Amino acid sequence: MQMLWLNMQKYKIDAKTLNAYIDQINIWAKDFAQENGFIYVNTSDTLKNSNGFLDSDLQMSDGYHLNTKAYQKILEILRNTEINGE
Repeated sequence: MQMLWLNMQKYKIDAKTLNAYIDQINIWAKDFAQENGFIYVNTSDTLKNSNGFLDSDLQMSDGYHLNTKAYQKILEILRNTEINGE
């Protein structure tokens, strides 16, 4: 099976703009979850550095995509999230 990679360099979007889009999507997802009785777990803040960008230790070399370490952090957050007192 051939892997397809999206070359983000051909798209003219800077990291600050991309982060703003991601933050807006996360706000929408949180609102949607609350309005429809779902649980929203914020993992975004854990993946950001002190400047609000995806931490370099948690990204592929392209600066956009999460690496294995990032997904492990997300899994840890999900495992430690209390759901309905459980």
